Amino acid sequence: MAGGTFPALIWKAFMTKALAYLKAPPENFPAPPTLYASPVTVVNRNGVLERDNGVCHNSYSLEFFGGEPLFDGQPTRVATCKPNEVEIPNVVGKSIAAAKTWLDGQPLTPEVVYKPATTGERIGYVVAQFPRRGTASAYDKITLVLAKSLHGVVPRVVGLRLPKAEQKLNRVHLKVKVQGNSRGRIIAQSLPPRTASAPGLTIVLTLR
Repeated sequence: MAGGTFPALIWKAFMTKALAYLKAPPENFPAPPTLYASPVTVVNRNGVLERDNGVCHNSYSLEFFGGEPLFDGQPTRVATCKPNEVEIPNVVGKSIAAAKTWLDGQPLTPEVVYKPATTGERIGYVVAQFPRRGTASAYDKITLVLAKSLHGVVPRVVGLRLPKAEQKLNRVHLKVKVQGNSRGRIIAQSLPPRTASAPGLTIVLTLR
């Protein structure tokens, strides 16, 4: 039914009795304020609304009303979106092969640099990256830092006979200490393979 029929009659019947109890004359409702809306193209960056700088993905338009505190709050900060923007993944701790595959998929360009490895440090794994987080444009360079041993790498000798293992270990100038049956096969080594070696370092081989 239309609002001007039965609903209006119900309202009239209610108000006629209600007004009889008023001690003051009735007043009109205040006029609503005149609000002017202006569209602003915004983007949500880490939970904060910022103005689109023209290259942001997933931007949208919002109407902001001026003149009333309730409707204030237009974003003033301009987003720092980049052209063809992609997220920078954290690949620290991953093998260089896995890190390159991950970056290629973004797509970003890996660039490898090296630092001297400390004794026992894993070789072939990313120890740092620049930048480590944030965003970049597609195909931007991401610098990956790998440790490089100056004195060779501890080889894997588990499963070998002692003479063959000693031959490999002598190449990186490691001292060998044997535990167990020297005629058996190596079942454990004290220094992890693929870690940075150092001259004169002792490796304990367990044979059975």
